[in-house]
Amino acid sequence: MWGWFLGVAGALILALALLIYIRKKKCAQISLDSIVGERCTVIETVDNYAGSGIVRVKGTEWSARSVNEDDIFEIGKKLTIVAIEGVKLICKEV
Repeated sequence: MWGWFLGVAGALILALALLIYIRKKKCAQISLDSIVGERCTVIETVDNYAGSGIVRVKGTEWSARSVNEDDIFEIGKKLTIVAIEGVKLICKEV
């Protein structure tokens, strides 16, 4: 009797852990896609030639690059996120 009880309890715990894992993974994908189109603020000068640039969006800091190679965005500038390439946000002027 105890063996049956422990087997069922173990199976339920594993199922619950799997559901939590799937839900977290799904939420991460949704939030990543949802930042395209959002506005962000430059906190380190965005300069494609220098390879620098950090922006803050929804309280999180991201590496950023400009859509146009010649654009340089200074600290405090408001930008719009147009795409995500790897771990970098691709931004343009508002």
